[in-house]
Amino acid sequence: MKSKFFNRFDFWILLCVTVLTTAGILFIYSARFTSKGLINPTQYIKQIIWASVGLVLIFLICLSDYKRLKRYTPYLYGFLILILILTRIFGKRVNGARSWIGIGGFGIQPSEIGKIFFIFFMAKFLEDSKNMKGFTRFLLGNIYMIIPMGLILIQPDLGTASVYFPIFLVMAFMAGVPVKYILFELMFFLLTILFAILPVYNQFIPEVPYTAIQVLSSFKLRVMLILVTSAITVIAVSVRTFFHGRKYFYWITYVFLCITGALILSMFMQKFLTGFMDPYGIEQSFGEVLLHPSKLLEFPLKWRNLSYQMKRLLIFMRPEIDIHGAGWNIYQSIIAIGSGGFWGRGFLQGTQSHNGWLPEQSTDFIFGILSEEIGFVGGLIIISLYMILFFRIIHIIKNNQNVYGTYIATGILAMYAFHFFINVGMLIGIMPITGIPLLFLSYGGSSLLTAMIGAGIVMNINYHKMELH
Repeated sequence: MKSKFFNRFDFWILLCVTVLTTAGILFIYSARFTSKGLINPTQYIKQIIWASVGLVLIFLICLSDYKRLKRYTPYLYGFLILILILTRIFGKRVNGARSWIGIGGFGIQPSEIGKIFFIFFMAKFLEDSKNMKGFTRFLLGNIYMIIPMGLILIQPDLGTASVYFPIFLVMAFMAGVPVKYILFELMFFLLTILFAILPVYNQFIPEVPYTAIQVLSSFKLRVMLILVTSAITVIAVSVRTFFHGRKYFYWITYVFLCITGALILSMFMQKFLTGFMDPYGIEQSFGEVLLHPSKLLEFPLKWRNLSYQMKRLLIFMRPEIDIHGAGWNIYQSIIAIGSGGFWGRGFLQGTQSHNGWLPEQSTDFIFGILSEEIGFVGGLIIISLYMILFFRIIHIIKNNQNVYGTYIATGILAMYAFHFFINVGMLIGIMPITGIPLLFLSYGGSSLLTAMIGAGIVMNINYHKMELH
């Protein structure tokens, strides 16, 4: 039994998790160490406590059998929905979002831990629905995803809510959902965001606005564009249905239906991002917007009137347009990473963090401190540890015999990868600032416990990889 345990125990994952978590604690300590001494020392102490609890949980999870939770996943999903509702009503407001519950200095973010509940539930649904028609299966999966996402969005917490989307899409792909449905939803999502931000981008980012984008800035022109794309869609469907047209009419329908839907939805998203909702609540009723749709597109806009979500989506393209406001974080982060050079300034020697120029330095921007103090080489080592972790999980997915476990490991991999690429991307200026932490490194008990529980589950799946049931 002892030999079996050590043969199946994944020490590579444990090593990566331990080193990354230890590095996180060290740089959380560094983030609190300023020119005036150590401030708020409880952060790194709390992180040590959470890390210790997480390591215990990893070993406890490894000694159990993840398949025993399968029958209880509907209850876990129901509990997730209930706790998200209660959090929205009774939760503590932090940074404008009512997404925390807790006592005193210790709190937990249910939407973070809820990712694990969602992954378990979705894995069971995808396994049980394997004989269902592809479209119906994908539609039901979307409904199960939208419910918790919507509850998190109204907290409002756009960053955490966005993680549920790639988790579902990657798990659906692994479960054999037709790729055309997954690509349609992904393209629809990206086009909706693009059509919503392009008119605002055109006003603030380029020195000379692009004439073609002005179509999206006019309500009348946008309506005309929607009518044109709708007509093309209807004609393509008619030819395909009644005249047995060639297959490319199907793809014409596919593309233009997506464009039409994105053009319509983006009008409401644009209002959401330009003042329909601020971080602290709704400013005007949805019914009022529906009664006066032309008010959805009102230009020119003033930068100060934009919601903080829209500013975050735009500012990474040109931080200098609001260098002392929305662009401050990303500007200081790029300076911190660049000033680290090849070898770094040395532990506790960073100037950006210790002089207080880099905000949120122990949470969302911890990679900036890390890169400044241990340089390109240290950053490369940290990135390599994440890559080893990802490839180990891919190896487990490829060699696992249990479909349910494969889906769970896929969901956890999607969660890890999305957090990593978005967080590091926003710090180097190629992704918008979304408030997504860097798992294992960033300060926060909820995100750390979620990440370590996920690691324990993947290790448990590897331990039972030869068991079909």
